[in-house]
Amino acid sequence: MNPYIKFKHPKDIQLFNYLNPVLLDVIEKLSFWCEARELPFRITCTISTLEEDKALKRVSDSHRTRRAVDLSLHEWPEEKINSFQTIFNAKYKDKASISKSDGIPRLIVVHGVGENRHFHVALHSKYSMADQKTTVK
Repeated sequence: MNPYIKFKHPKDIQLFNYLNPVLLDVIEKLSFWCEARELPFRITCTISTLEEDKALKRVSDSHRTRRAVDLSLHEWPEEKINSFQTIFNAKYKDKASISKSDGIPRLIVVHGVGENRHFHVALHSKYSMADQKTTVK
């Protein structure tokens, strides 16, 4: 794992290696791109439970099926946010999650507002992995 990758929550450090291996490879490439540009790379969420998803009003199972992470975009200039999405959405369109609203594959989407604004990085549902009770306290 690239040591440039940081985590908001200690539990996500433990859960990280349970993510889909394809996603782990993508995360590594994303982190190297960020490191080269001195942009922070901080994972704020890896694997979640159904209860956590309900509390957050998530509409997708992507975190539960180990094919998604959230990344902080705090301290990112807007032009770098746009570049990050454009470059990696094009590069990984064959592996990206399909938008329910318009049917377009996107690996990276910006979600939330204000302090909750973040990148949601998600693979297509064909990369879903069964829940193996990877709960960490």
